[in-house]
Amino acid sequence: MKHLKATSLLAGAVCLLLPSAHASLLFTDGFNYTAGSNLGGNINPGNATAWTGGNAALQIGSSGLSYPGFQGLGGNDLIYTSGSTATTSLNTFSTVTSGSIYYSFLIDATTLPTANNYITSLNPGTTGPGGSGDSMAVYVGANGSGWKIGVRNGNSGAAYENTVLQLNTTYLIVAELTLGTTPTVSLYLDPFPGMAQPGTPNATQTGTVAATSVDDVGFKAQSAATAGAFLIDDISLGTTWADVTVPEPSPIALAGLGVAGLFWVRRRR
Repeated sequence: MKHLKATSLLAGAVCLLLPSAHASLLFTDGFNYTAGSNLGGNINPGNATAWTGGNAALQIGSSGLSYPGFQGLGGNDLIYTSGSTATTSLNTFSTVTSGSIYYSFLIDATTLPTANNYITSLNPGTTGPGGSGDSMAVYVGANGSGWKIGVRNGNSGAAYENTVLQLNTTYLIVAELTLGTTPTVSLYLDPFPGMAQPGTPNATQTGTVAATSVDDVGFKAQSAATAGAFLIDDISLGTTWADVTVPEPSPIALAGLGVAGLFWVRRRR
């Protein structure tokens, strides 16, 4: 009976440490590749598929980004640099044909954009990022003394979040694409990891380009330097909000796991 209680306590602590079972997680990448290599050619460990194309404008960095309370993936980061030869790189995941798909990532601007440009997109049929034609494109642009971020599907331009974002500051972004003949794209800035999806997004747009199937994520480094430069890290795609906003294990859960483990070892002895 005592052994059963200890085992139950251990299992409970583990459950606290693992708030999401990732049942519907589609794709992750912490860019744990060789620093200085191009993104293209590196093989994602989750799907054993290489990122396509790419050149030094999409390069692996030597460190990683972090965000308070957010469970990172480890590894390095992706250095996105505009102003040289344009390049595109993408990777694939299981096709989604209904409902919503969520895309989270960490981003830090190292050079401010001076005009509106798309940097990453979701598409069907291994289609590279193309801006207005994408199922969902994430845009960046100038905003006073800082920069801004938004989402787009067709229409005349992206829908932007109004906050003036700062250089050398890491932000958590969650973009949502609700599939359909008139899809909805939404953006959430700095949501609290582990909490429910906010009722109102920071930016949203009803699109004009049908999006009934999505199976790839891609990055586009622009040839014009107006897109700026960014560090990007810890990308996750899933079909639920919880999949892509996993919090760090709480101190209480860690303590509980430690106590349960010691108690179990002691009883075994």
